[in-house]
Amino acid sequence: MKHEYHVLTAFGRLRNFQPMFQMLAPLGVTWHLLVEKSAQGCLVSQQDLVRFEYFRNPPKDWSACHHLVNCFLEQVKPDKMARYVWLCDDDFLEPDFFNKLDAHDGEALICSANRGQRQPKGSPHPPTVLLASPKNMRRGEVAGEQLIFSGRIGRAYRFGHTYSGDFDFIASVMAHERLVYVPDAWIWYNYLEPGRWLEV
Repeated sequence: MKHEYHVLTAFGRLRNFQPMFQMLAPLGVTWHLLVEKSAQGCLVSQQDLVRFEYFRNPPKDWSACHHLVNCFLEQVKPDKMARYVWLCDDDFLEPDFFNKLDAHDGEALICSANRGQRQPKGSPHPPTVLLASPKNMRRGEVAGEQLIFSGRIGRAYRFGHTYSGDFDFIASVMAHERLVYVPDAWIWYNYLEPGRWLEV
């Protein structure tokens, strides 16, 4: 691939480490597991693709995942020329995801996302398809995982503290950067959530 890719995951669901590792291992990326300091030592891996990043626990009024991503962007200082993808700790990427992105130049790319075929009991999220398109760039119609951003952009913008704070990040990028839409590159939301996905 002509671009270098890093995947950022605020990690809490330990049972999902192995399936996510097996999914990412063949893809030639670096996986940063963003972990609260109180959970230090819960995950161990000697694999080169995995880097553990430990940060202070979030303030009470903050979304933990948004806090951890902001800590990474502020303290680790992303490589300005590399590309970064935020992935939740139960999400998957389609096998050709990075090859599809790599065919496009740009520092801010928007991919598509699918949330399976069923809504498991107790889940607040129905099955949805979020297609990468300029008309869908509204709160609730696009999620932070869909924005693939350069390290330069990662150094310049931040996630908000609320549940929908990922759109605060997207909105800031939209206001100042050129977006490239890659609708045929797919994230599979909540792929590891039992009962959500019947098929790919």
